[in-house]
Amino acid sequence: MALQKVYTGRRKESIARLRINNGNGSFIVNGKRIDDFVSRTDHRESVKEILKITNLSNKVNVIAKVCGGGITGQKDAIILA
Repeated sequence: MALQKVYTGRRKESIARLRINNGNGSFIVNGKRIDDFVSRTDHRESVKEILKITNLSNKVNVIAKVCGGGITGQKDAIILA
């Protein structure tokens, strides 16, 4: 069984719940690829930057459920999780 961790992040009115599994680097937000969910390039890069810094960008899969607030608050909630 693969190791799975669950994290929660909150920013303003947004709440993000992340599940992180061993994998190949896919990043899914609310059932969509992160490229489809987040249209702004700077938001996408800031979310992915945390995985790059920790050298996990190609080693884990991230599945995020985000609700509430606007897109910037949701992005920050994902980063804080």
